[in-house]
Amino acid sequence: MDCVYILHSLHLDRFYVGYSSDLYSRLEYHKKSASDKFTAKANDWNIFLIIA
Repeated sequence: MDCVYILHSLHLDRFYVGYSSDLYSRLEYHKKSASDKFTAKANDWNIFLIIA
């Protein structure tokens, strides 16, 4: 299912907006250090909102 998602990090107190067809795999990617520079700054990203 394609969706837009908003993640939140308590550590950074920041939000991140993304798009994916496989949200839960993408969330795991964001939590790993291999992700892009912004989301690599924290590993506590949680789903704040999903828009399908």
